[in-house]
Amino acid sequence: MSDIYASALIRDVLTRRQIRSADLFERVAAYALDNVGNIFSARRVSDFLKSQSRKAGHDTVAEYLAALCDAFLLRRVARFDLRGHAQLAMREKYYVGDHGLVNALLGFSTGRLPGLLENIVQAELRVRGYEVSIGKLGDTEVDFVGQRRDERIYVQVATSILDPATRSREYAPLFGIADSFPKFVVTMDDLAGGTQAGIRNVRIPDFLLDPTW
Repeated sequence: MSDIYASALIRDVLTRRQIRSADLFERVAAYALDNVGNIFSARRVSDFLKSQSRKAGHDTVAEYLAALCDAFLLRRVARFDLRGHAQLAMREKYYVGDHGLVNALLGFSTGRLPGLLENIVQAELRVRGYEVSIGKLGDTEVDFVGQRRDERIYVQVATSILDPATRSREYAPLFGIADSFPKFVVTMDDLAGGTQAGIRNVRIPDFLLDPTW
């Protein structure tokens, strides 16, 4: 897998884009892979690199991220204002085409498990024909809003919601949505199940195998 990553990075991106600083580009790629499922901006990556004594303007970082998306190593997911019905231009999330690339480059870490689960869910939404965005509702966010023609689905993803505070946090954005489209909180909890105010709590494997959405 590491050979595939190196081959794609060099052949599909560095060579075709004629990127001069391979080291800087690889650092941007590593940052993105290490932050799958986290909201960040090109400026944030630029600031991080500066803290590591590496200079890269945010325009350059944005160009590198776009190149990684064009090569299908990354997939950008924009944020959407559910009240204003407008796409937001900043602070998007990035997901990886194959999470095995993350493990190959950075090794496995349980700290990346939330991002891995999100990566799986957004990929399944796309396979089923949904256009995927992150839903912003006031100060809260819905992990995924899937739009397929006149159908819509809202999905929150969490490793566990057994802790009451976590459960409240995950359900709160969905409670604020007034429409009747399907709403899910998907987790790894063995005892996941039930419905609250029309919101279904299901285990991730069951969600992925559910033919009804």
